[in-house]
Amino acid sequence: MILACLLLHVMIMRMLLIILSLVSTSWTQSLSGPLRPLGLPELTTASEAVIHGKVCSKKVARDLEGRIYTTIGIEILEVWKGEVKKPILEVVQGGGILGGQKAESPFQAHFSLGEETVIFCRFNQAGKAVTIGLTQGKFDIYSPHGMTTKHARNLFHGGPPPQSPSFRSRVRMPNQVPLSLAKLKASIQGGDQ
Repeated sequence: MILACLLLHVMIMRMLLIILSLVSTSWTQSLSGPLRPLGLPELTTASEAVIHGKVCSKKVARDLEGRIYTTIGIEILEVWKGEVKKPILEVVQGGGILGGQKAESPFQAHFSLGEETVIFCRFNQAGKAVTIGLTQGKFDIYSPHGMTTKHARNLFHGGPPPQSPSFRSRVRMPNQVPLSLAKLKASIQGGDQ
């Protein structure tokens, strides 16, 4: 009798461990899923359009279901891939601040008025752009301190060049090597990868 109870206890514990490992595995995969690093070839292939532009507007609204979303206007400087017929690209994303209520995703791209950017995007049914891989589909364009060459960076790619004062102070991921705007454009248009 004691042996049977002990065996039953062991079987129950094994089942609980199996269930726990399955739940924790799917939970951690769902958390890390949006942040699987996408390479430049993957971003380019997944994109219907790649746009170099400047943020010119941000509007927050609520959809018919009551969800808060933001529409970002990007003044197009260059189209590197695809076709865009209007001078302003409208990018939509979930979240924003509306009437004192805030909704956000930690994986969404952040846009600031006047900033220069490169957007890797697809178009939804309404014809609005959506960034590929959330924040991964947006590159910030900047000129490192004291330099005239423009560089690009996002969460996984780019970073300051060796001549920049902040070069040595950064911890880098393997793909975070200096990436000039010209090199980014060439890699998208089939040049240097």
